[in-house]
Amino acid sequence: MTKSEKNHTQFEMITQPQKPSAAFICASWLSLLIGMFTFIVGIWNADMMLNEKGFFGISFVLSLFAAVAVQKNVRDLRMAEGNIKPELKPKE
Repeated sequence: MTKSEKNHTQFEMITQPQKPSAAFICASWLSLLIGMFTFIVGIWNADMMLNEKGFFGISFVLSLFAAVAVQKNVRDLRMAEGNIKPELKPKE
């Protein structure tokens, strides 16, 4: 096997899409819910005016939206480069 064939084989192995495990998905959702709950409790108990509480709440919501948008953008860019394949195939 030549060096270029080895590199090509490694590249193919790296680019296979991997599904996250059920434990990772559960831990991700649990940490999100715990974080949201503690943030809401902290804002509720804070000694601030209502408009300040609203500012922090909206900032939190926008940061969640930004995280999802970045994740989807990175996925789409990788798909456009051909590094990963889409999970769902279009109906023919």
